[in-house]
Amino acid sequence: MRERLLTIINTIAALLLAGAVIMMTFQILLRTLFASPLSWIEEVSRYSFVWCVYLGCIIALANGTHIRVLVLVERFGKRGQQLSDALTWVVNVLAFGYLLYWSADLAWKYKDATFYTLPGVSQLIFYLALPVPTAIMLLWLLIPGRHKLTDNAGTPEA
Repeated sequence: MRERLLTIINTIAALLLAGAVIMMTFQILLRTLFASPLSWIEEVSRYSFVWCVYLGCIIALANGTHIRVLVLVERFGKRGQQLSDALTWVVNVLAFGYLLYWSADLAWKYKDATFYTLPGVSQLIFYLALPVPTAIMLLWLLIPGRHKLTDNAGTPEA
């Protein structure tokens, strides 16, 4: 189930990134060749990229590929690694809980706002870019299952 969810998230992130690149390329062509850019393209590509980044955070968390400094952990062996992993889990849960609360609050406050270049389209689509992935990351940590933080040698698993 977890692998299927990661595959879906990865596909969505890849499509958003590809869409943002295609839209930006189209925008550049319109600007340079025709001197007639479309304002909505910049806004939509920016928001697509923001969604892509936060969805990528889920994938990095699930695969244990977030940046870690292991200089001290390696000195204390397996026990140090276990302690570091436990501390990392606690800090992640607290940070994600904090982000979830405040980002959901912000999304709720701006639920009735519309895009500047796309009247009638709610900015809630953009403001949910943080609480939705954060909720998924929080659930990923809290629901029992295999968490990839590090392997037994103290290095991220491949």
